[in-house]
Amino acid sequence: MAVNRWVGTISTDGGIAGNWSLGSLPTSSDDIYFDAAATKDCAFDTGAVSQVAKIIVAFDFIKTLTFSTGTLTCESLEIQKANRINVTGTTTIAFFDSAYDFTNSYIKINSANDTTLNTSTVGVFTTEAARALMTFTMTVLGTSSSLGLKFDDGVYPNVKLEAPSTAYFFPTYLTPNNTYAKVDMTSVDFAANVTASITGVTILEIDYDKVFVFGAFTCLSNSFDMGFSTVHFKGTSAPFSLPVDGNTAYGSSNSFSARMHSIVIDAGAAATDYVLLPAGSTLSCNSLEIADGANFFGPAIDPGSQIFLIERPKIRGSWNYKQIADGHFRSLNTHGVLGVPQGGTGNSIFTDGRILFGRGNAAVATNAGLAFNTATSRLTLNGTIGGVDGVIFDEQASTPIPAAAATGIIYVKNTSPSTLIFVSDTGAETTVA
Repeated sequence: MAVNRWVGTISTDGGIAGNWSLGSLPTSSDDIYFDAAATKDCAFDTGAVSQVAKIIVAFDFIKTLTFSTGTLTCESLEIQKANRINVTGTTTIAFFDSAYDFTNSYIKINSANDTTLNTSTVGVFTTEAARALMTFTMTVLGTSSSLGLKFDDGVYPNVKLEAPSTAYFFPTYLTPNNTYAKVDMTSVDFAANVTASITGVTILEIDYDKVFVFGAFTCLSNSFDMGFSTVHFKGTSAPFSLPVDGNTAYGSSNSFSARMHSIVIDAGAAATDYVLLPAGSTLSCNSLEIADGANFFGPAIDPGSQIFLIERPKIRGSWNYKQIADGHFRSLNTHGVLGVPQGGTGNSIFTDGRILFGRGNAAVATNAGLAFNTATSRLTLNGTIGGVDGVIFDEQASTPIPAAAATGIIYVKNTSPSTLIFVSDTGAETTVA
């Protein structure tokens, strides 16, 4: 790979060849450096430079690198200096390679020569607003569990995890290159085939020290296993729905399952923002902390929601749960139910006569058009019966139930071949087919 440094000989325009050390615009074969060679700020032009090899923001870079729009594809990013990247419009840096440049990671945040990276809440970005306009899209490699993506500690913008086939994100310890002590993301978005998992991973004591802060959270994958890490979620006005087993806000086909060891609920932007544990849901984890100014609520009407904890909760904010037994909490004014993954139905009451049907990990449901009359022992079907296999009737020698006023009966008669019979309310039979 060639090294092409930003110099700014002519101007701040990153789309002019003469502003780069090689006298040509960077290509996919170039590692680009922003370091002491820079004489001017760089207004990067993703229209002129759309792909490079590695990006290094060096510790001796004292100018500003500005992105205004577009997408830049690269193999990796090494950050050695805080407060160097400004973003004025929606921009994406897309990471893709045949192998990770760093240990299971595309990004290295190295504070060896700039300890500001150990404490700055915006990291390499100039402001929180600049950070919010940047997205790091990462192609998670391979189907082998050994290729699982990991994250160095430090500050990240919006993060999207994608993959062409089944791939893994490991929420486990990675020897950090700084002392920021957490992976702090503006938001994280899991594609359907990217699974947070510890399957096949040898768990070590230090894995309990890994901390993730998700400012916002989206997950299309059906499985979300954060191992033994600590996960932070933030309240929103919507509110934010906690990812637990059976939560239909995540995954697909009502099959979502989640496992978390330690959870911290952080305050949202407004005092009324909160995190919701949905109706009929159960949260089971080792520890729960509700930080200062944070709100964590469950529905205050049946079926409510429940929490099971190993450690005593640390409540510095607000919640609406009462203790039922040691480590067992239930949202106020509710009787509590078990969710489907815990062997229950996710409901506290059903309309009399309704027939239950499953929905994966989501709460069991009913439909007004499908009911059983216990007084008459009749199944009521109100609406369209659909399905690729049709409807099957057992043959009968005669009408299986007596005709009655204001009713009609359909049955299959055991003739050869069988015939479909309609019986009127007077008992008269008509062959339908």
